[in-house]
Amino acid sequence: MWNHDNNESDPLMSQLLEDTTLNTCQINRQRLNITKSKWRKDRKKPLGGGISGKVYKGYADGGFFFAVKEIRIENKGEIDKIKQEVKLLCQFSHPNIVKYYGTEEDESKVNIFLELVSTGSLRKVYKSFELEESQVSHYTKQILEGLKYLHERKVVHRDIKCANILWEKGYVKITDFGLTKVTGLIALLKSRYGKIDWIAPEVMKQDKEYGFEADIWSLGCTVVEMLIRDFPYSHFKELHAKSTDPLKDFKADLELEVQKGSILHYLPKYSLHDYPLALDFIERCLKLNPNERPTADTLLEHEFVRDKFVKDSGC
Repeated sequence: MWNHDNNESDPLMSQLLEDTTLNTCQINRQRLNITKSKWRKDRKKPLGGGISGKVYKGYADGGFFFAVKEIRIENKGEIDKIKQEVKLLCQFSHPNIVKYYGTEEDESKVNIFLELVSTGSLRKVYKSFELEESQVSHYTKQILEGLKYLHERKVVHRDIKCANILWEKGYVKITDFGLTKVTGLIALLKSRYGKIDWIAPEVMKQDKEYGFEADIWSLGCTVVEMLIRDFPYSHFKELHAKSTDPLKDFKADLELEVQKGSILHYLPKYSLHDYPLALDFIERCLKLNPNERPTADTLLEHEFVRDKFVKDSGC
């Protein structure tokens, strides 16, 4: 969690903590503003989208802006699951996770109301700007803080990647947590392998038992993504371009890469000699055996994300 004592001298962090307290106090009013009044959705300019639905900017009476994730589902049972899941997620409040405000059912779709983070995702950031290692450290620490909070509340994200990490004014927030399990994990696994670059091996195998360790694997892939500004296993795409079963080949190659310990060789700009902290952190996350991966709490003690390294970043 955030250490208030260590952040008193940081005006940006102090403001963030004040905003968090304010938002926590106002959350019931905000949910009421959306669900009990007329609200509008800007369909002309979607904010984004993915396997779980498109995201739009919304506006409610009283001048309250928010994000709307629109999910189309025919199965009534699935709609009920989503509504129940969001009801629980509305109780969560942390500086590094996007707030949920509620849902509204509309025929064969569900509108999920979320905190608006207008700048965009980390993927959008690194596509425009090259991130220094110190910046990657800064963002990784915040992602870990958010994951720790979710894991303490028994929530597995299942889809950690830069596209699901929103960025604003140097701070990041995890979004889309708690929804993948009810909006298409199987569909995600059956999609083209380019969409599963971050998913842990045990999840790809569709093992019945997998947990928080899967998010740690995905975090390692996300750190790689920030450093190389591309999908973690983008080099596989050309190899499997003519494959009759690219997903199967991807899984096989992934396991081989991890067993050989050669995934770190695909960081062309970085080497163990020049950036040992970042690469050691990644290597700890990318353990084939999930039981060998550290927890989010343990990783927060790693030198790569310790306060001194992060403060030196100037972020």
